[in-house]
Amino acid sequence: MKEKRKGTDEGGYATSALPHKHQHQQPSDRRKLKKLKPSDRIAAGLYQRERELHGHHHQPVLSADSNVNEIRAPRPYTVSVAISATCIAHLEKAELRSYCAGQIGRALALMEVDEVIIYTDAPRTEGVTPSTTTGTFESAAKKNADPQLFLARMLQYLETPGYLRKSLFPVHRDLHFAGVMNPLDAPHHMKIDDQTAFREGVTLSENVERGTLVDCGMRKPVIVEKVIKPGVRVTVKLDGEQWTSPSPNYIAGTIVSPNAPRQEAGLYWGFRVRLAASLAKVMQDSPFRSGYDVTICVSEKAKCRIGTLFDCASDSKSPNDVLSSLGAFEHALVVLGGMKGIEYTVECDESLPAGDCVDVFDHYVKPSIHLGSRVVRPEENLLISLTSLGPLLHERQRKF
Repeated sequence: MKEKRKGTDEGGYATSALPHKHQHQQPSDRRKLKKLKPSDRIAAGLYQRERELHGHHHQPVLSADSNVNEIRAPRPYTVSVAISATCIAHLEKAELRSYCAGQIGRALALMEVDEVIIYTDAPRTEGVTPSTTTGTFESAAKKNADPQLFLARMLQYLETPGYLRKSLFPVHRDLHFAGVMNPLDAPHHMKIDDQTAFREGVTLSENVERGTLVDCGMRKPVIVEKVIKPGVRVTVKLDGEQWTSPSPNYIAGTIVSPNAPRQEAGLYWGFRVRLAASLAKVMQDSPFRSGYDVTICVSEKAKCRIGTLFDCASDSKSPNDVLSSLGAFEHALVVLGGMKGIEYTVECDESLPAGDCVDVFDHYVKPSIHLGSRVVRPEENLLISLTSLGPLLHERQRKF
């Protein structure tokens, strides 16, 4: 009969070096200990020891508050991104579409994108492209669902602070799987006791003298001087003195532009969602008076990499000329293609003055990364492109 090895049980399996008082526990007792909460297991002297044996070392969770609420310089410029609705059209399940929309929203927020435009690759054969997501539409789970409307609605829902969603978004089938999307945790997604200068709110139906009550997700409503109809989302600038000497009924505030947090305090304040019937409408229907100063197209077929965008020259310009031509911009537009590529979209759009990306956009670049896959999904291309291009744009503007 072979002698049993030290540190093994009756079946020859290695045992954990548990504390001495629990080393001779019966298997049933060990199973009961595993079902305990971590706090109870720590009290039993088992939890921390087992984590060390299995290599599970505690990693502190990084808080976003240290980055999103830091003091910044005012940011007068904006960054817009145009994406194709086909990035989710090829997904059959509504759950996958919802999760993909969440990944897109997270990428936009991480790179501090101020506007996202959702366009169609080719002109519609039936119906008219809607310009808003309001109203009642068919479910995204159906095959004839509109991916453009679905993606716009999901991004609007994700960008809206949690305390405003119930008031601004009625029950809709497209939002059935909204729970699979990861939250943005953007600076304008406040907690109830956060003391900040700006907040997002929705006007209430209660009538007050000489003003309107606004629900900003705080313990007290905010009163503003303007009279606004109920159910409207607004940006409110709070009176700093109200935090030290609060009113017994409400807090005083002022209605400001949604761009005020970015222009005054340099805070990232979410993104607006816009629908476009074609790629030409993306640039023609710009919400800015002067339009877009710089248009950048990102495609795998381009010759110039994003990493060398500011020193890559065309045939008629030297690197220094390209560097100086970019200069300080007010509104930059980054355009990404769909499943068939941006080249297919430009070729199908008859409203564009030229059929070549080099002639349509100011810069035609490709992601500056060595890819280990033959196919790059649109949501992956978005994250790769913004990761490479976003810091360059923000760093470039700080020099002016």
